Amino acid sequence: MGHSLLLEELGSDARFEVDSAGVSAEERGNPVDSRANAALRRGGRRTMRHIARPVRPEDLANSDLILGMTSRHVRTLRRWAEQYGTDPSRIRMWREFDPAMPLLSEGAHEYELDVDDPWYGGAADFDRTLEELEAGLPQIVEHLGELASAREDS
Repeated sequence: MGHSLLLEELGSDARFEVDSAGVSAEERGNPVDSRANAALRRGGRRTMRHIARPVRPEDLANSDLILGMTSRHVRTLRRWAEQYGTDPSRIRMWREFDPAMPLLSEGAHEYELDVDDPWYGGAADFDRTLEELEAGLPQIVEHLGELASAREDS
């Protein structure tokens, strides 16, 4: 759902490429969960087509921003970044950008910023996850704009 939201918000801005990959290979080759697309529709958002794949070393090396949904994901991604010799500071939690969430800089724990996993739930759980993702979306888009401007200035 985060991938779909970012694609929708960034539109056709050629400065950005949005991709999605997982820290696990168990969903490899599977399409978007129909319940996620249903939540996007209910939320007035575009649905998406996507085939799941695991994170590759080049994803870590070539991305300006990598957004993890849970603290476990972020820890795994940072470990891989260090293993592959890429910058782990580009790995952030999606909900770090939600202004209603506690700040890591003020002592919050990353696990407090986990996006709820709706997998074992119903429609309401997917709707809640969509709301969590939407809450940080404007700030993520703003941050991406700042990264793009900095890249253009260098």
